Amino acid sequence: MYLRTLGTEEMHRLYDPCLKRDFPPEELMPWKWMKPLIEQGCQRSVGFYDDNGLAAYALFIARDNRPKTALLNYFAVQPERRGQGTGSLCLGLMREALKDTDCRIIFEVEDPETALDREAARRRIDFYLRGGARATEVRSTLFGVEYRIMVLEEEGEGSPISDEQLAGELEALYHITVAKKHKFEEVCRVRRAAPRETGSFSRDLGRTLTYLLRSRKRFMGEKLKEYGFSGGMYMIVLHVDRNPGLSQDAVAGHLYLDKCSVARKVKKLEELGCLYRETDQNDRRQNKLFLTEKGRELAPAIREYLGQWGDEVTSGLTESEKEKEFPLFLQWDPRWGYDSYGDDSNIGLAGCGPTCISMVLYYLTGDEKLTPDVIGEYSMKNGYYVSGVGTAWALLEDVPAMYGVDVVQQGIKEENLKQALDWGGVAVCSMSEGDFTAAGHFIVIYGYDSEGFLVNDPNCVARSRQHWSWDSLRGQIKNMWLYQKG
Repeated sequence: MYLRTLGTEEMHRLYDPCLKRDFPPEELMPWKWMKPLIEQGCQRSVGFYDDNGLAAYALFIARDNRPKTALLNYFAVQPERRGQGTGSLCLGLMREALKDTDCRIIFEVEDPETALDREAARRRIDFYLRGGARATEVRSTLFGVEYRIMVLEEEGEGSPISDEQLAGELEALYHITVAKKHKFEEVCRVRRAAPRETGSFSRDLGRTLTYLLRSRKRFMGEKLKEYGFSGGMYMIVLHVDRNPGLSQDAVAGHLYLDKCSVARKVKKLEELGCLYRETDQNDRRQNKLFLTEKGRELAPAIREYLGQWGDEVTSGLTESEKEKEFPLFLQWDPRWGYDSYGDDSNIGLAGCGPTCISMVLYYLTGDEKLTPDVIGEYSMKNGYYVSGVGTAWALLEDVPAMYGVDVVQQGIKEENLKQALDWGGVAVCSMSEGDFTAAGHFIVIYGYDSEGFLVNDPNCVARSRQHWSWDSLRGQIKNMWLYQKG
């Protein structure tokens, strides 16, 4: 495989079939903005090729007068080449290109603590680490999304760039990508990660609100996709429904949206037949907004969807979970993930133990009230969390017994595990470094078949969908508890 620079026309030919396919509209820079950056030398594009043609492509932002630091803006592997190690080969070529250049590449990765898909964010970090990048203490916030910053540098005897220098370089690069219509300080912030302080309520609150806002955006996007809606279009419909005849500028001010963004959304709503504009006779520069009959009929449905989202993030178990014999509870679920647990942390980051016990109790007792936050609160109040260590193993024995569940330890043997599962029981395993964790972790084993054991990992959907052989599990299990209904 080799890489080569792509010219403006080549990049233009890739824009519609590739970039529009690989990146959602809200993340993709319009071509009319991208083209001038390429012509000014501020955006560099490369293609990765082999005997079968284009395998992947990458777009970088760089200052023309100082091209030694570049920000990876877009990177995608062709669909038919994914899952074959192509991305790793591309990273290797990037490293090779940096040799003897004193150059570096900056990578942004969504912060797993606030990302909607936390497992995907963690996989992205691991991918860059395997490719030779290093993690830094630099963080950025861009249009409400929080990023961790990583850097890939040439291998050699020179000193790596400091976090202070890296933050300065990144901010300069962001000034290139953020459109002039935005006030930079309102949409972008670069900083070093501050040491976490005990009781940092404002930080946790900010992260919680960010997570909830993005969760709502995803939920509403899925519900309203069939109507042709995207982004905050539904908010405009609701606001005009409550305030017919309001001007576009007033809508923008109330919703804290950019005026140009509102104008684009209003135009799209007009095209969809949900809204129409009338010129204000007192100020012909302004447009008054009104809903059409279609828009007025849609407003109650939007409110109902918002209510459904609210119920989902505040409810106990969902109907879908109740229908399953062994539902997966994720420790970072917004219903409990931000509840306090551990050393100034939360269930989402440190609560695998309480989440596993919650699953065990639901499987064996059917008690819907014993959710991870309830178990976590009991653990903290009764000294089952050991500072600097994690959840004490005693929690896995004492709490189930309170609800009539028998627990035994019979050694880490396959035949004992299968016998317990055959009798309708489940198991919790404390895992060491390996497939499930880099430090310590708890998982639930709830069944087996000819393909292997069935696992519910409270921190990963993907691992919970796999079958695991005993040989792959045995070397990672530190301890195992078998549970039966008493």
